[in-house]
Amino acid sequence: MNASMPNTASEIGQIGALAASVLAALVLGAALGLGVIWLSPPSPPAHHAGFVAGELTFLGLGKAVEMRFVWTVLVSAGIGFAVLELLRRRCPSLDRLLWVALLPAVFWLATRVISPPTSPDIALAETGWLVVSAALIGLSVLLGLIGSFTRPDAEVWVTQARWALLVPVLACLSGVSVLTGLGRLDLDLFPVVAGFGREATGILVVGSSVLMLLVMILPDRNRTLWLARLLLLAQICLAAGFLCLLLPPAEVDGVLLRQGGLEGPALPVVLLALSGVAVLGMLRTPGIFTVPTLSPWAVAGAALTVKLAAGGAIAYAMDNPLDFYHHGEWLLPWDQLWHHGVIPYLDASPSHGWINLLGGGFASLFGDGSMQALQQGQLLVRGGALAVAALVLSPLLGGPLALLALVVLPFSGRTPILLLVAAFFAGFLTRLDTGRPVVWLTGAAVCAVALVALAPGQGAIAAVALLPAILMVFWRAWQVERHLSLKALGVLGVICLAFGGLAMFGLGPGAVLAAQIRFILENRAIYEAVHGLPWAAAISADMPLGPVAWEGLRNLWMAVVAGLIGALILSAVDRRARGPWLFMGLAVLIYLIGTLSHTLGRIDLGGPSRSGAQTVFALAILLPMVLALRAPRWTGPVLCAALIPIALLAPGFGDPPDARALSQLYRSVDREDGARVWVDGAAEGVAPIGAGLLSPALIPMVKPSLDLVNTVLRPEETYLDLTNRNANYFYLRRPVPVESGAVLTLSTEGMQNRSLAKLRAAPPPLVLVDAGGGAAQMFPPPLRVPLIYRYLIDRISDGSYVVWSNGTLTALIAPNRVPSPALSPQEGLAKLDAIWGRQDLGRLPIAWGLSDETVRADLISVAGTVTLTDRSDGAADLSATPADADRVDFLGVHLDCGSDGEAGLTWQVGGRALGFVFSATSGLNLLPLDIWPSHAASPATSYLNFTLSLPDTCMVSSAGGAPTGFALWAREGA
Repeated sequence: MNASMPNTASEIGQIGALAASVLAALVLGAALGLGVIWLSPPSPPAHHAGFVAGELTFLGLGKAVEMRFVWTVLVSAGIGFAVLELLRRRCPSLDRLLWVALLPAVFWLATRVISPPTSPDIALAETGWLVVSAALIGLSVLLGLIGSFTRPDAEVWVTQARWALLVPVLACLSGVSVLTGLGRLDLDLFPVVAGFGREATGILVVGSSVLMLLVMILPDRNRTLWLARLLLLAQICLAAGFLCLLLPPAEVDGVLLRQGGLEGPALPVVLLALSGVAVLGMLRTPGIFTVPTLSPWAVAGAALTVKLAAGGAIAYAMDNPLDFYHHGEWLLPWDQLWHHGVIPYLDASPSHGWINLLGGGFASLFGDGSMQALQQGQLLVRGGALAVAALVLSPLLGGPLALLALVVLPFSGRTPILLLVAAFFAGFLTRLDTGRPVVWLTGAAVCAVALVALAPGQGAIAAVALLPAILMVFWRAWQVERHLSLKALGVLGVICLAFGGLAMFGLGPGAVLAAQIRFILENRAIYEAVHGLPWAAAISADMPLGPVAWEGLRNLWMAVVAGLIGALILSAVDRRARGPWLFMGLAVLIYLIGTLSHTLGRIDLGGPSRSGAQTVFALAILLPMVLALRAPRWTGPVLCAALIPIALLAPGFGDPPDARALSQLYRSVDREDGARVWVDGAAEGVAPIGAGLLSPALIPMVKPSLDLVNTVLRPEETYLDLTNRNANYFYLRRPVPVESGAVLTLSTEGMQNRSLAKLRAAPPPLVLVDAGGGAAQMFPPPLRVPLIYRYLIDRISDGSYVVWSNGTLTALIAPNRVPSPALSPQEGLAKLDAIWGRQDLGRLPIAWGLSDETVRADLISVAGTVTLTDRSDGAADLSATPADADRVDFLGVHLDCGSDGEAGLTWQVGGRALGFVFSATSGLNLLPLDIWPSHAASPATSYLNFTLSLPDTCMVSSAGGAPTGFALWAREGA
């Protein structure tokens, strides 16, 4: 019985080798078939034997090209499979090389699963990775032939052959880097470069492939040395990847122009210097002259070329200038600090930390500081983070795997900080055995503080994740460097006391850090409430895949967390499972769990959302970092297997690496088209926009607000913008008078109270209510910033502001500043009702009611009685009589419902009918009466009669200590 049992490991190996041959043959066949399509003339009309009416006859087409493609694939794939199997008999390790060559095809195929429909021409052009795989398979076959005759050691041959396959890839990227960099450095060279770029790159690929094959023919004793030298030649020009961080020029009427005031030589000189440093770094890489090695500097140059050399906006990076809200997050922090002295977190609260200042800082340093120059600044920020990650991750993962991980990681708005977090972990957790623990601790403390400053949320969690390692190294330092540790603790104590002392007086970096911590704590409590959708809504929505499968795909980060928890438990009970990976695994686990509220704080429909971004980050970067310390042999296979879910998510980010685009980078320019035209902001009267290509809709969106502000305000004055178009503060060159340029982000009570203190101290003469023609807002001030809203309503009531509108703009203006007749009080409130009121509250009343223990602290109970009178039409009349109350802002209704249904509340104020509908649900429903400005501005005695309509399944209950089922409240501080 035992003798007949199969050798499972051997059979699995044979199946894997056979699968490699089959897939490689199919890829070769498909590539040859695509070549037939590219070379074939248009298909002639088909010859029909009889009267046929169908799609082909109507279109006048035939199926000749399709038949050629199919026959080419069938025949060439069949022959290819036979050849590969025959060769594998002579070179048994060939399959291990084929799997490497198949990676581009596997990645490309996975990106097609959920990609949106496209034209046949574009779909055909996007098959570049399939052709790349076919070329690598062809080289693998040639290497296999060499190996079959030389009969080398299998392990040594596979290792050398994998390095050899990298030679033409690096040579191609080097050619793209050099040609692209030359085109960016000097516009006079651009036409020359564009003229022979593709041919030059092709020559490099073919020439390097031939040299690589010649090297592999050499005897064993010389092969390693010459392969190392060839790899060095192939990668040395990747240093030009740093030059690719210059924005491409704009082509306008056949002329190439720079955008954003970048005409000077400062940035090209800096990037040239970085290229020189990269060359020196490659030459100083240990063993690079004698052992096949991919230098970390080469990884950095290659990653910069592939990910960022195209320039332009990055998907999911909120770089669209027409998106005033998100674009303002990038524009404002540096502008407010530089031009108006607004200190982040002390005077205003950037949503993403100090990293938001860097783009604007670079835009001012190398350009003219305009909106057009910001794109260059952002490109430098992303490039810097990518380069740092490449330099730190390469020694841990190995150069090829680090490059693969960085290339497949999509760039989103927070990718730079994610890369810095990964570099933070890799840089310190791989050096735990340092002989200088105090130096390690000092560096870790400095980098942790820097991360927290750059990005409060992710940075603080990353710092906490490193804490176990910090404690261990501190204990070691106490044992081996006690004297030095005491000195370091003393210096740290003095620094903390100095920072704390300054913070008590609101001065220095200590005050900024304290304010930043306050920002984190305040916003964490409300984060989930103000972002995204409940998970149930996503699971039942229309998704690119089946909704459950799609949710499973974009939440695969949970599998990483579960695996780490299990591995840590095993290490606790099995001493053999312990090792240097423990602290890396623990740090990654703490980080993924610590960012849970951010990950699930926004669950969007359709796209990958934050869960998908976390999944790609976990699979491409974090998990390989743990495996590199735990089981290095598994790092490559696991990352390669992770390519499939990463590629499935990539189209959702709009950022799958494109082989076709990569081959054309050397001639990448921004061109005028219908969506983007050349605009000179200064000539249009909006100088901060700068000169460059932008949507023609931007100026018309900015100019009316600019004209109004300049008409009403003096140069040293500012205004309050309630439109959430916070980029307007940049375009209008005015300081933000509250903690955030977008009141949408001032949800916390603390931020509103601090903003109110500023408004009371220096009331702005102008409050911009609407800049889009009076359309209702999704999250109007009554719902998002009620304290500021009530302050403004009070200022309208006491005559400090009047409502003004010209049909496009609506504003609250000091009476002595109105540029044209203001609206009457009744018309003004009606206008505000149309902009700020909300007809459908959905389940908001019950959400607030279920949170009454926390929201009740912000409400003042109003004594009074509420009388309910049923009507014959199924509705009920409510008569509320508050006792000595100036305001009634909320009506609480306790309901008992068999099932949810739509309810409605209506009432009259000053001859205007107000009301809203809501989802009636069992429990306390808090109904915000004051979301209507007409109601909020009127005394209590004028709005005590309501009509309540409930579904048949609901009735008013006397629960909650309210005998009549009703209660009245006013906002505290309103």
